Amino acid sequence: MKKGLWMLLAGLMALGTSVSAFASARLDSMATDARQVGDIDLIWLYPNMVTEYKNTVDFRLYPYGDQGDSENEWGGALVEVDPDFGVLGAYVNRPVDEDSVNFDLTDHGRVRPFFRYNQGQVGNEPGFDKFGAGFASVYSNQVDLFWGKNLASGGNFGVHFNYGNGASAGTNVFALSVGAGLGNVGPFGDLNVHADYEMENFEVANDPNEKSNGVYTAKVGALSTSSLSANNDLRLYADLQFDGFGVNNIPNVTYSDYGAVVGAAINQKIDGGKGLFSTGLSVNYIDGTSPHADADFEEAEWDVLWNTSLEAPVADWLTVRAGLTKDIIARLYDRGSGFYGDGSWLNNAGNNVRFSTGFGINWQNFTLNTSVEAESLENSITDVQPGRGIFYTGDIVTVETADLSYKF
Repeated sequence: MKKGLWMLLAGLMALGTSVSAFASARLDSMATDARQVGDIDLIWLYPNMVTEYKNTVDFRLYPYGDQGDSENEWGGALVEVDPDFGVLGAYVNRPVDEDSVNFDLTDHGRVRPFFRYNQGQVGNEPGFDKFGAGFASVYSNQVDLFWGKNLASGGNFGVHFNYGNGASAGTNVFALSVGAGLGNVGPFGDLNVHADYEMENFEVANDPNEKSNGVYTAKVGALSTSSLSANNDLRLYADLQFDGFGVNNIPNVTYSDYGAVVGAAINQKIDGGKGLFSTGLSVNYIDGTSPHADADFEEAEWDVLWNTSLEAPVADWLTVRAGLTKDIIARLYDRGSGFYGDGSWLNNAGNNVRFSTGFGINWQNFTLNTSVEAESLENSITDVQPGRGIFYTGDIVTVETADLSYKF
């Protein structure tokens, strides 16, 4: 078994890489959301869940497809210091602009939708003004700190603090999130709630008279898990988000939005919980406005996504995953001057489908999760012909994302 594992690891290192990282590699390979299937990425919404993923070292490899560029990797660790004190955690170098999986299916207009549930720029990145004006508000996350503790009542509580800064003087980001697990709450089963607030301060070209004025992101949400049977459960979730962006003495730079994501998923355990089958729906709505004459617009969109995903163990050390997501409904409203729309609702669903696949390798306490580019897998299957092996054309598959974790 170990010989086979090392051979597979050696093969993995020889595979190509491409595109950018979105969520965890496990979620990417299933084309799903952490709220639907459960994943360590839930700590970015519900910091109380660090108690569920305690004593884990978590490394995220080559975000943005930067294989071999060790400067962009990010990660951290969650450690239970003492049961009475709780769990402490720290992450560094978390990307500012990663998107949750399936973001590309819903990104129809100039306003960024809320399917990306974490790791988005404060104020929801109104790039139509922000970067065009050359603002000194581009920043990097420096450190994320966590504390979480199980409560005697059976629930848990957690806090997440983030600090980021930019290359220009006066650019700072502060964020505070709180989450609580309330235990079994009647028909909702196990219920978790969270509230987050992020703010950014910056100066334009280091001019103290032109600086940020109300750049923030605020979020609240809930996630429930109810048991339907010994091997099935129902997950329901909802998140609300509000963003604002403004700059003093630059009257055309004002932006705000509000929106929500709601969803439901049914999960079935496979092989005693070693694998999982999941299917569910997510609904996204967002409305963003900028009221000034030279950038006057309102854009609204709503989407309905269906997902089905599977992870199944095929050996003690190997798990294979796949997922499919379809944008069933996509409506876009665009009103404004100039190149903006005429104020009508458009159908943008098209044939937007995302198929993903990947695998996980387990060895002792180590886990290596990857997502694989579907096109490269299809090409490898196509190239299998009599007298011609899959190794004939070079790379077997293209690895998109990879995570390496250690549980102690």
